[in-house]
Amino acid sequence: MGNTNSTRKVTVPNDDPAGVIKVSEAVVQRLKGTSEEVPRQKSPVDVRSNIQSSAPIVYPPQYSMAGSLTALQIQQAKEEELRKNDEYWMQRLQRQQETHKAMDFHMQQQYDSAVSDVKGSLFACPDPNDEVPCRNLKDKVTECYKNNPKAVLKCSQEVLAFQACVDIKRMEKIENRA
Repeated sequence: MGNTNSTRKVTVPNDDPAGVIKVSEAVVQRLKGTSEEVPRQKSPVDVRSNIQSSAPIVYPPQYSMAGSLTALQIQQAKEEELRKNDEYWMQRLQRQQETHKAMDFHMQQQYDSAVSDVKGSLFACPDPNDEVPCRNLKDKVTECYKNNPKAVLKCSQEVLAFQACVDIKRMEKIENRA
């Protein structure tokens, strides 16, 4: 049994980082094919020194079901992430819309306040039914300009009278408002 050459290969898992497999002297003798009985040693022997060629080390595949995920689990995880992302952005969009509504309301109040301030500070537009002040003097100035198109300085007395009338009417309006 030990004298015939065998084509079997021996695979030994090696946990040693140095790559050394330690076996007993009896295993070495059996691998060499000698049938001599060697007294058993207590410490293992370095195989590299005793074996000419070493067989490739093949580790059995290790399968672990605990760490693997199925396609369904991956898809569910992705869908959950997408759902959470959608919720986050919907909440953020809603907060932003509420903020914009509050800003719009505040700006509208400021605009209305500014409009009322401007309306209060400006003079009221004259009513179209009101009589135009100093109309007769205005007509005299216009007639003078038509009669003297090349000598407008001849109309200076009429212009001064019209200007004085307008100033008086303006002062009356201001006094009536106050």
